[in-house]
Amino acid sequence: MLNVMGSSGGLLAISVHFELFVHGVKRWRGREYEKTNLANEGGMAEWPPYEGPATCGNSLEGMISESHFTNLSNLTELDLSCSSLTIKISPSWAPPFQLQYLKLQSCKQDSRFLNWLHTQNDLRAFEFFNAGNLDQIPHWFWGKLQEITFMNISLNNLHGKIPNLALEFTNNPEIDLSWNQFEGSIPLFLLQALALHLSNNKFSISVCGRSTSLGLMDLSNNQLEGKLPNCWNNLNSSRFLDRSNNKLSGKFPFSMGALANIEGLVLRNYSLNGQVPSSLENYSKLALFDLGENKFCGPIPLWIGESLQLLQILSLRLNYFHGRGIPACIKNFTAMAQDTTSSTPTDSGNWYITYKDADGFYTAYYDLYLFLEWKGVDRGFKNAGSPIPMMNGTSFAVNKLNCVCLKLVLR
Repeated sequence: MLNVMGSSGGLLAISVHFELFVHGVKRWRGREYEKTNLANEGGMAEWPPYEGPATCGNSLEGMISESHFTNLSNLTELDLSCSSLTIKISPSWAPPFQLQYLKLQSCKQDSRFLNWLHTQNDLRAFEFFNAGNLDQIPHWFWGKLQEITFMNISLNNLHGKIPNLALEFTNNPEIDLSWNQFEGSIPLFLLQALALHLSNNKFSISVCGRSTSLGLMDLSNNQLEGKLPNCWNNLNSSRFLDRSNNKLSGKFPFSMGALANIEGLVLRNYSLNGQVPSSLENYSKLALFDLGENKFCGPIPLWIGESLQLLQILSLRLNYFHGRGIPACIKNFTAMAQDTTSSTPTDSGNWYITYKDADGFYTAYYDLYLFLEWKGVDRGFKNAGSPIPMMNGTSFAVNKLNCVCLKLVLR
């Protein structure tokens, strides 16, 4: 492993005899990987000695070029994150190594994507986010992801369409493409992921595909249009689905009742209408339910209080519900009244899923943005835990209920 995090000073072309200690266990986005020793590997003399923790916040600066990797044929893990280093590598470079783990968080990079990655055939984890304004990802890159377990290329202003390849992942990875400008249709091969973060892009078409593994999918803040797809029975292992802030309309499709394992469902700010169907009362594990800012009408269904007793957060605000008021079954929301949260949110308010793969246990996090009327003002709360510590509650604000509406129920 080559790791330059946690050091200070410039990148010096000096001859130094040292051993780079990389034994023990490294955590990569919550996943633990075993590491091996690369002692006095040829070409290491181009680097200053480093023996320290893998943490951000160093002042290492200078330019990385091909010469710094001369003879590093056994290099499998490279981490250049959170430094002031500038990567200047020829697009025609053929590195002498095959990387498994590559982390380039917030590194300076020219507008070209990492073209030398076309020589890498064993990538397992790849972090290349917040690298600036990059151009399109070449099509060949997606075909290199067969062995991937984790990939984060968010916050890069990447644009264009993702090809719909006939790609099968060896593992079920976590993939984060959020905060870019990807457009067009979401390719089917991405649905093999365990966690898929696609928020804040320009996707306009959500395809139907069968997935036995997809536990978390965030499609919020895209440009999805048309009706909600009627293929939810293909996602019966899903635990968190966020499709908020898109342009979908119409009624709930019947197949949505098949989400038996769902714990968080966010469909805020669509143009969904009609009544909330009774098929959703099968959501017995549901802890987060946000249907705010739609066009639902009719009375608030009684089964919400009778069947969804694990609810911790419920938002029905800015709809057209009417009737005699908030149903008495609201008292059944016992999870909102407890002093402790369920196993779903963490102590900091994050929502997460934990799963096991060949590398051990892994946790994927979901950032919840909840919008409530708080002290007469619409406000957004990230992870429902800040700035109100571990807020559990229900918002019925701005409907047509014939009562003095309870706007927020806190434990």
